[in-house]
Amino acid sequence: MKRFVDHYLFSEELSQDARTLNAVVFLGLLAFSACFIARVIERVPLPGLIMIALGAVAMALLFFIANHYNAHMGATWFVLILLSDVFFPLGFFFSGGAHSGMLVYFVLTFLSVFLFSRGLTSVVLGMAHIVVIVACYVTVYLHPEWFYQLTPLQQLIDQVSALLIVSLFVGFSFKYQMKISTDEKLKAQAASRTKSDFLSTMSHEIRTPMNAIIGMTAIGKTSAAIDRKNYAFERIDDASHHLLGVINDILDMSKIEANKLELSVIEFRFEKMLQKVQTVISPKIEEKHQSFTITVDERIPAFLISDDQRLVQVIINLLSNAAKFTPEQGAIALNALLLDENDGFCTIQVEVSDTGIGLSEEQMRRLFGSFVQAESGTSRKYGGSGLGLVISKNIVELLGGTIWVESELDKGSRFSFTFLAQVGTGASENDNFALLGEEELADLSFKGKRILLAEDIEVNQEVIVALLESTDIRIDCAKNGLEAFNLFSASPQSYDLILMDIMMPEMDGYEATRKIRALDVPRAKEIPIIAMTANVFRDDIEKCLASGMGDHIGKPIDHHRLLVILRENL
Repeated sequence: MKRFVDHYLFSEELSQDARTLNAVVFLGLLAFSACFIARVIERVPLPGLIMIALGAVAMALLFFIANHYNAHMGATWFVLILLSDVFFPLGFFFSGGAHSGMLVYFVLTFLSVFLFSRGLTSVVLGMAHIVVIVACYVTVYLHPEWFYQLTPLQQLIDQVSALLIVSLFVGFSFKYQMKISTDEKLKAQAASRTKSDFLSTMSHEIRTPMNAIIGMTAIGKTSAAIDRKNYAFERIDDASHHLLGVINDILDMSKIEANKLELSVIEFRFEKMLQKVQTVISPKIEEKHQSFTITVDERIPAFLISDDQRLVQVIINLLSNAAKFTPEQGAIALNALLLDENDGFCTIQVEVSDTGIGLSEEQMRRLFGSFVQAESGTSRKYGGSGLGLVISKNIVELLGGTIWVESELDKGSRFSFTFLAQVGTGASENDNFALLGEEELADLSFKGKRILLAEDIEVNQEVIVALLESTDIRIDCAKNGLEAFNLFSASPQSYDLILMDIMMPEMDGYEATRKIRALDVPRAKEIPIIAMTANVFRDDIEKCLASGMGDHIGKPIDHHRLLVILRENL
């Protein structure tokens, strides 16, 4: 019984509405049971006993229906109406009317309305209950002959039983409310501690690469030796990518919290996706002189349709953890297996195993929670935000799979996940400029082409100009959307493409794009306008496309993607 009560009344697995309904039903059943026993002792007519039994059955049915169909709030209102305005008024007629203990029951139900309903609902139910009580007592005054008459002994039994039931009801109700209040307070305190720990960890994770960037910048500026400057640039590049990874993790967590994490499904070559993974992870593994092997099931189709970028993100996260928690000279393995293929879809399992420090049973149970690592000292010893695995878990679930871990302390770990993908045809490979190699892109020339760059931050203008210097393309810069609109409208035929920032003073990129598209010249309708912005959520991209832009590049600028887009449009 205690286990049943703890689960249905106090378990955090259930919503607050579910626990409220269950509390009302539980108390209602207790009240009906006590009423039934009292009426049997009082020897009231059979219809009175039947009414009480029907009330108990109705509430039990509501309990099962609401918990099965997840309709707890509506069921709570219905139970309160049944108790307050149907069964207890009927009991009033069969239990001696004004001479019984029903007034106490009316107070009980009136109290339950305000304990277990909220806001306007509480007011409406309370007013309806007052009307019903008044109607009952007016009726007994006008027509006392309609009511079953109790003997003095029956009246005493009824009044005593009513007082006992209400005392128990009120005591339990307040205990229930106190327990819920205490649980909510503890939950809020835990959330506050989690937030504090998260902010502390994020501060460390952000400040560490920032310290390297600022320090190496100072070293590069003061050093006269070219080798020393190049070394500083390399360290700045490493720290910048690490910082970008932390920021991306935070953005992904915010998407998960808002239920906005989405997939970008394309056709891709599975082998090239793994090559991309190997290119990214190899420096970390080589730095610790670890062995790294990749085994791919030959039955896996060459081309798949899924989100290759998210797959890369998950696999790199697992491999990064493996490299981090595996000592030097250790071994790391990546295996991909085909589990099933049916009706053009296949289920693939990816495994990352290592010979690292391993995990205990307790650590594995909490490993996929938000902002947690295996133990509190892990982040201090090995670094990391504790976001990677929970992000990976959400991505894998979006991909139609599951993720799990098998491990033993000091004997290594094996992280595995599955994902569902459609079998591709390879038809898009020849048209996908993203597959171009770095050497081919490095030889690109846009001599004779001219683009308009709308960007309010001067250093960002300098970066774009420097990145495209080797392509011989001409670039005119505008410091806001209004200036970009004026430059284009003054000479529409002069420009082959527009790179448009979004957040700019005087006129933002959305409005500038709409005004350009609205110009009454043919070139305004056809010129490629590419969003180039730090607004990188799916909603932001869709808003860019809706305003009339043709594509989107996120900041920090990916040089490879910028060249690919320019080649596609020029």
